[in-house]
Amino acid sequence: MHRLPLVSLATLATLTTSACSPVLSRPTAGTAVIRGAVTGLALESPKALSIARHTPGGATLQLKLAVTNLTCTLTEAADHVTVDVAAFALGTYLIPKGYPALTSVTGTTARGHACSGNASGTATCHDAVLSGTVTITRIGDLETPVEGTFDLQLVDGSLSGSFAAYRCD
Repeated sequence: MHRLPLVSLATLATLTTSACSPVLSRPTAGTAVIRGAVTGLALESPKALSIARHTPGGATLQLKLAVTNLTCTLTEAADHVTVDVAAFALGTYLIPKGYPALTSVTGTTARGHACSGNASGTATCHDAVLSGTVTITRIGDLETPVEGTFDLQLVDGSLSGSFAAYRCD
């Protein structure tokens, strides 16, 4: 009969946790610089926050940028910019006129809008897009931010800037 060495529950929990779920050292949100203005929104900041979401099994990438209150689970509490990109790949994506009429993105297109915070349950979105671009310059693993720049021209303002957004997937 073989006797196995006794291992404490604390040691076993540590071994199990480190083997099955690595501890991520990245913050919950990345950084961003937002320049410009949109009527009624507070978005301009050299120290804004950003997150990225990649649809599992899909080709799309969603970017969210806000001055405050932005995490992977809290995405619409503050005024924010949302950009949906057609592919999870490096490149420049055009944001054509008319977000409301653009129900999906394909190829090298993207769509974007700026919305008020949703603390009361209703957000006001500025989605009358004239034009824009988003350029993805870096995509890494979950520990490396998605980096790039954006330019969004709306009927009632314009926004541009850069982001280094950590992924939430």
